[in-house]
Amino acid sequence: MMFGNVIEKREVSIAKAKEILAKVKNQNYEQKHAFEYASKFAKTSSEDAIKILEELRESGIPRIKNRHLKKIVDLMPKKADEIKVILAKEDLTLSKGDIETILDILAKYR
Repeated sequence: MMFGNVIEKREVSIAKAKEILAKVKNQNYEQKHAFEYASKFAKTSSEDAIKILEELRESGIPRIKNRHLKKIVDLMPKKADEIKVILAKEDLTLSKGDIETILDILAKYR
């Protein structure tokens, strides 16, 4: 059950969700579980997630969308095969060079 009005709907990284939920006082059942999940699985800080997203956007990788980038940042893959798995359901194939670019950017924030 949601309390209050929805002000805005948008996709955010797990790190950003954790930051948002941390500010909520008197969390309801769903918010507590979402915060626990975000705390357990956030691989970066919210600030680093934003920096990574910006670098990935500026890297000029063709056809990659914001939702793909957010999923990559959420999961912080370490290998090329992991990136391929993340994008497997999408109609998107990245070159080896693009995958290496992504891995290089992610490596800076580990």
